[in-house]
Amino acid sequence: MKHIFSLLLFTTCLSVFCKAELHIELNKKEMIKAVKDIKIKDMSGKNHWVKNIDVTSFDLDDISVDQVGSNLQVKVTNARGRLDADYRAWKKILFAKIRKSGRAKATFSGVTVTAAVGVLPNGKIGMTSCRPVIRSFKVRLYGSFWDWLLNMIIRLFDGKIKREVSKEICPALKKVVEKESSKIMGQIQESGLSFKL
Repeated sequence: MKHIFSLLLFTTCLSVFCKAELHIELNKKEMIKAVKDIKIKDMSGKNHWVKNIDVTSFDLDDISVDQVGSNLQVKVTNARGRLDADYRAWKKILFAKIRKSGRAKATFSGVTVTAAVGVLPNGKIGMTSCRPVIRSFKVRLYGSFWDWLLNMIIRLFDGKIKREVSKEICPALKKVVEKESSKIMGQIQESGLSFKL
């Protein structure tokens, strides 16, 4: 009798309580392409500009959709990449106007992105509440420059340009979720669970 009860309890656990949580691996190449396609606008001020800002490399360890409690979350882990750009700065010193220009490279790493994923009222897969975090952002300048120029361009990259990259990562992730929506929807339907946004 004890054996029958144990078997019944085990079967119930498998079918109800011990069901594996949903885990869906997404295509890394799609995320890499989406980020490298990011267009960052030129930036300028009264004594400088930075143009041709391109994401020249990008990679990541993992991108997946996972069940977190009764919700689904898409997460990008340990992403890293590089930006290249052209810069020019100028400053008036006494009666002379000093101009300097060159090439800037910025590397970013320790990037994580999380967002909620689920089924919208129209029946399609949607994404909301996206949160990117860039833990490291380092800039190197190439060309001739003085300390004032170095500090000004580094501040620009570590401020406006870093924020611009953060802002554009979420739309890139949304494109991946949309491309992989049939795969996500199929897994949701197989699970028999409801994940509504």
